[in-house]
Amino acid sequence: LADEEPAGLKRMTVDEWPDQWPPVLTEFADPVEGDAGYVASVRPLLKQTMLEKVPLALVYDAEVDGWSDEAFHRKVDGQ
Repeated sequence: LADEEPAGLKRMTVDEWPDQWPPVLTEFADPVEGDAGYVASVRPLLKQTMLEKVPLALVYDAEVDGWSDEAFHRKVDGQ
């Protein structure tokens, strides 16, 4: 449309608000520098979400840190 801000309202774009658009099923997110292991395997599924380009890290791994709720909270709380 000719008016980018009709009635003073700015239009949403997929780049600014990716979570407000329908999910994409045929495209996958590109890796982000530093992605490794589990994060690298999950990254493609984050296409068109707010997390697509955010650096991520695996904070808790039950196989390594333990299966108890205490082990989980020891690693995750405060992150």
